Amino acid sequence: MKKPLIPIFKVFLFIITFTSCTINNYYDCCNNEDVQNENSENNFIVIQPNAEEGKDAFIEDYPLRDYNNTNFGTHEAFQASTWTAQGIPMITRAIIDFDFTLIPTHKQIKCAKLILSPAENTSYGTGHSNRSGSNEFLIQRITSKWNEQTVTWNNQPAITTNSQVLVAGTSNTMLKYEIVVTKLIKDILENPSQSHGLMLRLVNEKYYRRILFASSDYEDPSKHPKLVIEIE
Repeated sequence: MKKPLIPIFKVFLFIITFTSCTINNYYDCCNNEDVQNENSENNFIVIQPNAEEGKDAFIEDYPLRDYNNTNFGTHEAFQASTWTAQGIPMITRAIIDFDFTLIPTHKQIKCAKLILSPAENTSYGTGHSNRSGSNEFLIQRITSKWNEQTVTWNNQPAITTNSQVLVAGTSNTMLKYEIVVTKLIKDILENPSQSHGLMLRLVNEKYYRRILFASSDYEDPSKHPKLVIEIE
């Protein structure tokens, strides 16, 4: 892993203001006046791990270089994509986990958002692409354990489609996603033994289309994956 760029975890209980609506515009996150009011007394937990403590990777199905058995746990970006290299198709999926023990078990979750920033100038290109069609994607709960340093396509963890989130695609290469994942996070907290993070995968895994986000190893710490949770 890279040398830590920021403290191990940025975990705060504080007031926060959202100025725009999110992907999956549910009432509990976009239209709640308390969330938009800077004088609100509502509490928020922000979890944004750095390069040392972040747990994210991508897995790739590309037989030419045996990428099916290659680990990509320290890459600066992660992605869900379908592309070709030397004329051979490849499929890539992203996986990420957070320390959900930081969320008080005695509190009720009102809203949860997953915030993902586009990555620039990586070895896989810059930002998102819908070159051949929609790059809409799914966020699914991972139900089996995985290790950031050893996970590959061939040993990828199991997932469940329960409470999965469908996220709209984009033609904006550098769109920053703020995704409402309230029900999904509640499921994780209610099933800790069968919850080991999230998988991002394209709905249509036909090339050429991609979503490409900064990982916890990205050089700009402000773009590391972030989970924002409003608690009662």
